[in-house]
Amino acid sequence: MQTERALRIAPRDFQDYFVQVLVDDRLFDAQLGNISETGLCFLLTGLVDFDPNANHKVEGTIRSRRLPESIVFKGNMVWNRQNSAQGEDQTLCGVHFYEQIDLPHALIALGMSAGEVL
Repeated sequence: MQTERALRIAPRDFQDYFVQVLVDDRLFDAQLGNISETGLCFLLTGLVDFDPNANHKVEGTIRSRRLPESIVFKGNMVWNRQNSAQGEDQTLCGVHFYEQIDLPHALIALGMSAGEVL
């Protein structure tokens, strides 16, 4: 029996972090939802229709005044879902990094403490 994991997404905790992602040659400005050394979740405003059967390649950067330098990542989109929160449509996407990345301790702590379950 397979059970679906609850998503731990806390965009308010990451409001100082800005994500720009390139998904299959389409560029998006996104909001960081959660992050670990092996992957991240980002949120797009509006409904974006990604083919769930496609192997979407993702490249991106995370910027913040709280970071000494931008974090660059590459990976595959492993899931996406459309959602509505506070009357606003959004698309949530999960990325698994090709290689584990080193994150600042403060960002790891934010990711571990993210508590809003969707």
